[in-house]
Amino acid sequence: PPAASRLAGRGKGRVDTETRIGSAKGIERLLLRDEAASARLAGWLQRSGLRPVAWAIAHSGDSVLWFLAGLAAFFLGSSEVRRAGAVVAVLVPVLAVLAFGLKALFRRARPPGERGTLYVHFDVHAFPSSHAVRMGGLAAALAFLAPPWAIGVLVLWAVLVSLARVGLGIHYLLDVSVGLVLGAVLGGLLGQIVLHLV
Repeated sequence: PPAASRLAGRGKGRVDTETRIGSAKGIERLLLRDEAASARLAGWLQRSGLRPVAWAIAHSGDSVLWFLAGLAAFFLGSSEVRRAGAVVAVLVPVLAVLAFGLKALFRRARPPGERGTLYVHFDVHAFPSSHAVRMGGLAAALAFLAPPWAIGVLVLWAVLVSLARVGLGIHYLLDVSVGLVLGAVLGGLLGQIVLHLV
């Protein structure tokens, strides 16, 4: 039966993957485990029917949206909102340049498959995820201005955006994990600098 064939195929695929991981060493083993775990998350999302939700969450971290929101807050908001807008408007392009520089250095290819998003055909490298860097950085920087509950929302949002990128097959888990940590460190440092200047 087709269902039995699919199950057998998935079982054979898992055995092949474990065999490859078992024979690998060092960084190669880490990357293979990362690819396997990321593929499991993407497969679960595909079966769950939640891809449209994941797509919306993933693109809520797009740089254009955040940059325009930062500019609007800076020019139209009250004093505290203007400070937050300045942080966002400065951090978005700065973190993008840093993330793209690291991508060009490491040159890790994105997961295989049809992603259907125009910009990933131009931004072909995966490590680190620029979305994760951006969201981690903004969460850390805005933590200097936001109340505790809002900080929690920002952190949760950053994690959800990152996981959605993996679930959609655009990134691996390692790409977004490192991106979140790197973004949080850089965002915390750069956010303080910007706040001292505005």
